[in-house]
Amino acid sequence: MKLVKTASGKKQIKISKKEWESIGKKAGWFGKEPGMQMGGYGDPILDLDMFIRGQMPELDIQKTDKGVSFDAAILYQEDRAGATQKIGRLLEVIRKKFPTTQIDTTGTAYQIYFRG
Repeated sequence: MKLVKTASGKKQIKISKKEWESIGKKAGWFGKEPGMQMGGYGDPILDLDMFIRGQMPELDIQKTDKGVSFDAAILYQEDRAGATQKIGRLLEVIRKKFPTTQIDTTGTAYQIYFRG
C-alpha cells in the first residue's frame, strides 16, 4: 500500500488486490462457507445493501423486507449524463451478481428486491 499524488494534486492510496483481499478477510467481508453470496453475510438483502453502498456511497440506501430502495436524485444534480451512465452500470452489475433481483424505477427512485 502506498500514497501517490494524482495529476490534479490530490493524494490517492494505491493498494494491490492481494492486500485488499487480506483486509477484507480480516474484516469478515468474505464468507468462509462455499456458496455464500457476495460479501458472505449470509443475508442476500444485506449483501445487496453493502454491495451498492460500496459502489455508490453517496446514495441514501434504505433496506426493506424484500430488498433495498434509494433515490438517485443527488447524482443528477451535478452531471445528468454521467449519473445516467453510473446508475446504468450499477444496475447491470446488480443483475449479473444478483440474478434473482427485480428492479423497479420511478423517476430517480429505485427499488431492488428479490423475487419469490
